[in-house]
Parts: sequence; C-alpha cells; structure tokens
Amino acid sequence: MSDTAPGGPDHVCLFDAASKQHGYFTTAQAHRCGFDWRGLHYHTARGRFVRARRGLYRLRDYPTSPREEVVAAWLAAGPDAAVSHENALDLLELADVTPERVHVTVPRSRRGAGAGAGAGAGRDAAHRRAPAPAG
Repeated sequence: MSDTAPGGPDHVCLFDAASKQHGYFTTAQAHRCGFDWRGLHYHTARGRFVRARRGLYRLRDYPTSPREEVVAAWLAAGPDAAVSHENALDLLELADVTPERVHVTVPRSRRGAGAGAGAGAGRDAAHRRAPAPAG
C-alpha cells in the first residue's frame, strides 16, 4: 500500500485530518494525503501551511482554539504519546485547573528522546514536558 494518495495531493483529506486536531497535521498525515516534501514546502512558502515545528504543520486559516498548544505538543511527541497530568484533566473537564505547562507521556523506550524526561506516569511510560509550539 502506498503512503500517498493516488493522483496527487488531496486537500480534502488533509483538511479532514487537520480539522480533528485543531488545524494541525503531521508530515506523515500529509504524505498519506498525497503531499510530498515539495508540496509541503510549496504550500508553506506561500503561506497556506504554517510550520509549527519539525514534522508538524498547521493550516493557516484554521480557527484558533484555547487548547491548540496541547494538541500541537501531543502530535509532535508521536503517535504513541498521550496528553497527561493537569492537561488531561483540563481536556476532559475533570478538574478546574489551568495547566502552566503542556505534559505529554511517551513510552519509556523513548525516554531519551528529548529534554525534560523524568518520572514516568506508569511502568512503561516516561513523562516529557513539551515546549509550546513556535510561531
């Protein structure tokens, strides 16, 4: 199975993926929708996409939301990551907290994959504080 859509970029496919993630999408999602590296560069250079950080983009015209920095950090941490700590409570509306940082939990095997790795949220997980997206 190919990792790109047949016949070129599918903007609807990309919008569908990004709209479930506050306007953000990963390079892997873009590739599955038929955007190659040249296409990502082209649309970024023309301002249609905004590069949030390595491997993560945002649709420029997608409306902003109050928690999009959490979504950006979660997507940047990878498909096996989970929003954790106060951020999870906030997203699920289980507590009246205003998190000061974005907390993401990743598998312990990825513990060395960035600064801020520390005490895990579980036996097979490592906690990582993610920086806010650039931009």
